[in-house]
Amino acid sequence: MSDIFQPFQSTLTPQGLDKYGLNLVRALASYPLRHAVYRYLQISISQATPYPVMPDGTQALYFSSAGVLVGGAFDKTHQMQLLAPGDYFGVWFYPAGLRHFFSLDLADAHNQFIDSAFIPCAQFQTLHSALYEQDTFLKRVEICDAWLLSQFAPASLTKFDHALSLIMQGNGKARVQQVSDQVGWSSRHLNRQFLQHTGLSTKSFSQVIRLQAACKALALNSYKPLEIALDSGYFDQAHFIHSVRKHLGQPDLMLIES
Repeated sequence: MSDIFQPFQSTLTPQGLDKYGLNLVRALASYPLRHAVYRYLQISISQATPYPVMPDGTQALYFSSAGVLVGGAFDKTHQMQLLAPGDYFGVWFYPAGLRHFFSLDLADAHNQFIDSAFIPCAQFQTLHSALYEQDTFLKRVEICDAWLLSQFAPASLTKFDHALSLIMQGNGKARVQQVSDQVGWSSRHLNRQFLQHTGLSTKSFSQVIRLQAACKALALNSYKPLEIALDSGYFDQAHFIHSVRKHLGQPDLMLIES
């Protein structure tokens, strides 16, 4: 998965970390999990701070000393409030990665953080307890990775995986009908699959992936916003800025020139 898509969060760039006073460490999952788990992360803070999460098509588990939240299915930026100083551990899954571990309908988690009762696994709370008995990031990674391996249900590639790859490889520019034709499903059935596994419709997921590609290009390259907008499949810069306002809020949050 990493060869076709790497999610982007502006909060986790050097500028974002500095702005919100965050210290970040990250680690890869063990090899069997790497097509489903993008990264393990830990944010440390010394005082209360907001933590903006922009839509990127992924899902995540957010652990703190107070409990666990499940996040995903976002098509708009959401603000988490990190209220207590300390460590916040996270598991960042690739799009639809949660389905390899739990039987979920992510349409029920649209545009919200929800508590751990959403995860249909009686042992899930024991994972939280085990993580916060440790005081180092690498120990938490080791425990979490072993637990996820025990829940992991590898499966053969499906038509849904093909559709997911087509959208991500094309940076969200492929039309829904083109994708459904290539995988041999009706657009309605494809939409049901995307709602279940990503929490977003096929169209919304594609829009998020396209915006991801554009925002990453803005952050990492010196190209002008108009060049990036056109290369990303937007009609013009105004169309791009409209998409940013719709999904992220004000354009200056993503360093877009007005």
